[in-house]
Amino acid sequence: MDFGNIMRGSPGPKGAAKDVNIPKDAFGLFLPDSLLTQILERSNEEGERLAAASNRTHIPVTLMELRAFIGLVLLRGCEGDRRCKIDDLFYGPFSRPFYRATMTKNRFVYIKRILRKLFLRELGLSLVKPLILLRPAEGLTMKTRAAIENVLGSRLPAQPQPRREPTTARARCATCVADQQGAGYKRSRHTNVNKVKSRCCKCTMPVCRKHSKRSLPLCNSCDAGPSGVE
Repeated sequence: MDFGNIMRGSPGPKGAAKDVNIPKDAFGLFLPDSLLTQILERSNEEGERLAAASNRTHIPVTLMELRAFIGLVLLRGCEGDRRCKIDDLFYGPFSRPFYRATMTKNRFVYIKRILRKLFLRELGLSLVKPLILLRPAEGLTMKTRAAIENVLGSRLPAQPQPRREPTTARARCATCVADQQGAGYKRSRHTNVNKVKSRCCKCTMPVCRKHSKRSLPLCNSCDAGPSGVE
């Protein structure tokens, strides 16, 4: 016999839900006043920022206005008005009276503009930062590193440069090949120029002993410097 679906507790609401008698109290369990206060503070901060940028005065949104705005949004969905323009909700021929009775259209649009933007941004960043911190710093492109540093507000540790292993492949001296350019160059570079293993320690081009003046493998062009004068 399967006992997985047997309920061993009493059915019905639990905890604070036992005292709920009206829909407003049930809604308060999902959005308590403590959370609405945080949303209200962030919304007013966004309103002050926008007002300062446009040289206007911000009228703070109250907690009662915030609840009324949420109520209008719920009524808009219940009445099938979610696809209607805001102008039609307040002033259209088929507008419903509870929109204009609650607040003006400009106040509704203003609250919609500033509502919970900073709160949602702060919440979103707090959810993505743990994964960003776990990303390895090695192997990231420059744009990805810049994006991570912008979000975290700090510099990532310097990425170690991979050590370039010296090549051991034999190749013809670059200076010898360049000296033989001209008539019959393609044929003579394969016959008259011997292959060498040594390479210039600066430009990593193959260089022979004839065109290397020092004990280190350094070609004449690198030994002369940028001006070309030794």
